[in-house]
Amino acid sequence: MVLTGTGDPGARILLFFDNGPLGQVIIGDDGTWQFETLKLLPSGQHVFRADRVDETTGIVVGRASIEIKRQEPAPEAAKAEPSPAPEPAPPAKTAEEVGEPKAASPTEQAQEAPSGKPKQPQVLFKTVDYEDKGDQPGKMVLTGTGDPGARLLLFFDDVPLGQVIIGGDGTWRFEIVKLLPFGRHAFRAGRVDETTGLVGGTASIGVQRMEPAPKVAEPETAPSSPAAPSSQAAAPEAARPSSEAKPSPGPSSQATSPRVAAAETGKPAAAEAARPVRHKKHKPGVYTVRRGDSLWAIAERFFGGGWHYVTIYHQNRKDIRNPRLIYPQQKVHLPKP
Repeated sequence: MVLTGTGDPGARILLFFDNGPLGQVIIGDDGTWQFETLKLLPSGQHVFRADRVDETTGIVVGRASIEIKRQEPAPEAAKAEPSPAPEPAPPAKTAEEVGEPKAASPTEQAQEAPSGKPKQPQVLFKTVDYEDKGDQPGKMVLTGTGDPGARLLLFFDDVPLGQVIIGGDGTWRFEIVKLLPFGRHAFRAGRVDETTGLVGGTASIGVQRMEPAPKVAEPETAPSSPAAPSSQAAAPEAARPSSEAKPSPGPSSQATSPRVAAAETGKPAAAEAARPVRHKKHKPGVYTVRRGDSLWAIAERFFGGGWHYVTIYHQNRKDIRNPRLIYPQQKVHLPKP
């Protein structure tokens, strides 16, 4: 398989086949490049992609792609095969042959042992941390382990993210300021063979950023009825001495007067009716996270304030590495008051 193209002289090109790393090539001084490899091209539609990498930042600054299609060969008519001749019966085994087999010599054991291929060094992710700043880009930190001195290419949702060299202690760390959209995403790390330019080992990890839960509107206190002020204002008049009070038309009118009733009770009835009734919410011992939940929303629901999310986070430190990232169906232990 031979690929050719043009570009800026001296630039490094990463080649991909159906989003899988294929190799890399350096563009010549004449602005042309050529890449050769032995690879099976399956039948059907395929895409070759070339990415130009900025050596300073490791970010892709140019991209080109091309589609090809390999037709399936026409099926051939099956030829009639002659029936094989019957094999002669094997000779009878002797008593020595029927007995237990002899122990193989070290030379024979070495010949019988399969020649295993050397194992590729493993590339692993350890942590993925993200500084959530809402709609603004936040700091993203990736860490992992691998072969000391090896170069890794990092991808975010199959888009090149950058590169990093594994340290002498077998660990690596990569930082970038980038917006992590809501939903599921995948990070991938590929180890580059500097001799061939091919990726010899890969590792991937999936993360999900949950959308913030909508704020629950607080219940509004119903306005007091117009009757309340009049009844409150009537109290001083009812408390005046009897010498200053106007003569009433009769005992029946005093019994039905709302002002006298308000003065006797001393409590506005409308204010009692407008007072909101608060019910104590049931708090389970273990809560199952649903889509759209956050530790802040869970703390508001069961503890009366979102700032109690710190208590929930410390109770679940073994299962929650980042308080801003929780997942549906995840079990969260709610601490007792």
